[in-house]
Amino acid sequence: MLMTAREDTYQKVRTALEELAYEGAAITVKAVAKQAGIARATLYNDVELLDLVQGFEMQQQFSSSTVFTG
Repeated sequence: MLMTAREDTYQKVRTALEELAYEGAAITVKAVAKQAGIARATLYNDVELLDLVQGFEMQQQFSSSTVFTG
């Protein structure tokens, strides 16, 4: 079964997010677009994709600012 262009883009974005998170790199629209090989406008013009990226971005910010003490 062939993927539609939209499904292909979603897969590229998911993969880019996972790779950036694994590397500990900053997750931003610019970084995700570059890693996925797509235009930033693609992310900004698709509400679901933008929500996905911003969700990862917020999770990363929360994780890096949360300090647990014994």
